[in-house]
Amino acid sequence: MICLAKEATVHGDGFDRLEKEINEKVPMLNSGGLVMNKSVPQQQLNHLLNLYHQGHMQKVIEQSAQMLKDFPKSASVYNLQGAANKSLQRLDDAIDSYKMAISIKPDFAEAYNNMAVALRAKGEANSAIKYLKLALNLVPTFADAFYNMGNALQDLGDIDKALDSFEQAIIADRKHFRAYNNIGLILQAKGSLQDAEKNHRASIKINPNNAELHNNLGNALKAKGDNLKAVKSYQKAVGISSSYAGAYYNLAITLQEIGQHKECLVALDAALKLFIKDPNQVKKIQAYKLRSLYALNKKSQFYENLADMISSGQNNALIGSLCCRANLKYGEQFQNSFCNDPMAYVWESSLLELCDFDDLFVKGAEKILKLDKVSRRQQDLLINGYQTAGNLFETDMPFLKVIKEVITIEIEKYLQTFATSSEGIISDWPQSYFLNGWIVGYKTGGAIRPHIHEMGWLSGSIYINVPKPNENNSGNLVVGLQDSSSACDGTDEHEKIIQVNTGSFCLFPSSLLHYTLPFESSEDRVVLAFDVIPRAL
Repeated sequence: MICLAKEATVHGDGFDRLEKEINEKVPMLNSGGLVMNKSVPQQQLNHLLNLYHQGHMQKVIEQSAQMLKDFPKSASVYNLQGAANKSLQRLDDAIDSYKMAISIKPDFAEAYNNMAVALRAKGEANSAIKYLKLALNLVPTFADAFYNMGNALQDLGDIDKALDSFEQAIIADRKHFRAYNNIGLILQAKGSLQDAEKNHRASIKINPNNAELHNNLGNALKAKGDNLKAVKSYQKAVGISSSYAGAYYNLAITLQEIGQHKECLVALDAALKLFIKDPNQVKKIQAYKLRSLYALNKKSQFYENLADMISSGQNNALIGSLCCRANLKYGEQFQNSFCNDPMAYVWESSLLELCDFDDLFVKGAEKILKLDKVSRRQQDLLINGYQTAGNLFETDMPFLKVIKEVITIEIEKYLQTFATSSEGIISDWPQSYFLNGWIVGYKTGGAIRPHIHEMGWLSGSIYINVPKPNENNSGNLVVGLQDSSSACDGTDEHEKIIQVNTGSFCLFPSSLLHYTLPFESSEDRVVLAFDVIPRAL
């Protein structure tokens, strides 16, 4: 999903202050505003400001330089010159301009704030924080400075302090929609989806015509499993901005998940045109397009697209899965770039002897579920069950770092086991990846329908609590090549039933369709599921 968190510079409140100051011809002292040199004619300042608003940054730079020859002590002109340089990504020049503004007026809070934004853009978050502290010392209610402090703290990985800073920005300015937006993004990553949604809705209430905000609300709703509402948010985003590639992409994927494949193809084509210069996004779009073509039974178009993707070197779990399913459906044998025989790459082990399973996994799951550390999301694939929201491995619970280490060790064992394989899943193993994890709980009679994890490369599950089965195969995991329309009873010739017990650890290609068989018990069946997800390079 594409989420964009913007910074606050002179584009926002700071520029509003500048316009007010020019119009009223009144210097603003110690307020975080832009102090004008009275000897600078107002007409010239208005002209420079209008050029900036119109996006003529190079003209702002040239004309401000000429103006400074006549009025060398105008801190505001230097500040505006710095803003224009920042917009053109001339960061060193911007910093030089801000330094001049500060040297002329040491209590110029806005210049300190803008200097911090330029430093952060250079990757110097610690230096940015120093300047933001100076701005806040001068103006303790400077909302933009609090907001930019939150951005810099996020860069440093201090998420809790970043949240505090964004909240301070809202206290200082109840209409700071970007602060609400960023709080929503953080809370969504933490799995607090209800609160994330509230903050995104608050940002939209303030700025209802901002496409980015509607897109981000859509992402939060989708994370909750509320796909129909997510679709409406994405549609609002593209309605506001017809060039918003990320919103079209998110809309397409969500439409596909609810089975609206014709509408999905339209949105994918729109996204493809906008992402045409981004090879990684183009590959993703083509893979999702392949899925809808298969679902619509457009055989010739499906195989044509599949051949083009494979010949161009594309490889992912969705291609692998659709290739296997199409070979069975259409009776053809198309070379599978991901894994021709994924059933041979199912790997099982037990963690009971490798770690203190009860302390690490059982008690850890209890902390997550009973103490409500993360939200739960709606999951249409689940029958009589529940699933945690977000990525557990992005939360701040220390024991999850240990669990991540255990999983990583087992993945290395998996790779060693299949080290000599020429199948794409091994030979094209991602250079860099991250783990995405969540807990699934099942009540009696619970199960999950057939699905794949198309964003993953390798998928896995750790069985934290498996009640004693009342009958053979009750509650077991089934992996296979069959289409999701097949009977879910584990009897298909292209399926394999994996006997699982408490402590079982399973790894399998993300291209494999998998589901669970229902079980009957007074105890919940608890599983930690995860994916190895390639990082885009």
